[in-house]
Amino acid sequence: MRDNSGKKNWQAAARGLGLPVSAERIERAAPALDELAAACRAASDEDLSLVEPVGIFRPGRNARAKAGASRNRAGAAPSAAPRNASSD
Repeated sequence: MRDNSGKKNWQAAARGLGLPVSAERIERAAPALDELAAACRAASDEDLSLVEPVGIFRPGRNARAKAGASRNRAGAAPSAAPRNASSD
């Protein structure tokens, strides 16, 4: 819903949403709406890969039981290195 200048057509957006807003009110609000849309677009384009996650994953009891079952008989955690199927 953009016009020829590339700006959002706020009248078409209001009409599409069924909002009973007059054309003159939309014309007065259009500059502020354009700025708000640009700010929201810039915020949504931010790279969030460096932001720390809000939640922390904590496995449930079942996952801990499975992890305990994978320990060797001496009680040590299994090695992180992959085991080789053939003996050298």
